[in-house]
Amino acid sequence: MNRCVVSFCFALCLPFWAQAQDTTRVEAGDASVQVSEDGSVKVKAGGAEINVGESGVEVKSQPVEGTGAASHGAISIDGVERVVHHACDATHARTVHISGSDNRVTLTGVCDAVVVSGTDNVVQVDGAGRIVVSGVDNTISYKQGKDGKKPVVQETGVDNEVVKVPRK
Repeated sequence: MNRCVVSFCFALCLPFWAQAQDTTRVEAGDASVQVSEDGSVKVKAGGAEINVGESGVEVKSQPVEGTGAASHGAISIDGVERVVHHACDATHARTVHISGSDNRVTLTGVCDAVVVSGTDNVVQVDGAGRIVVSGVDNTISYKQGKDGKKPVVQETGVDNEVVKVPRK
């Protein structure tokens, strides 16, 4: 993960590096990359923030409104390098928030909403009404939408991918 974020930041920031006093910052829309003199990196996009420094990697995200959390409950899956299986059904939460880095999450059934932030997360979803992804290098694959419709997809961040895969 550090290599990806640092490579991205230096690709954007290297031309400006020589001019930096303490911090170099590049902005594009609601996204920004900041590289400090001490080598720490901060990436902000789509309500998520990733900080890489001497103390490690910190991922922050903001909740997304209107995901159906009140009607069916919600579950948050966060951390680093977690492997999680969750069923979106009548007895389990149908809104799933995933944040962190290098997590592998499998969601069975049809979820109301899947919200992913952070870096290098891989999420496999049987079905979803809404998919929201922010951060860097997240991959979300889904087989179907909800109620015969395509899921509403909202993508921000860098190199995130939401793909439909065939049902087996």
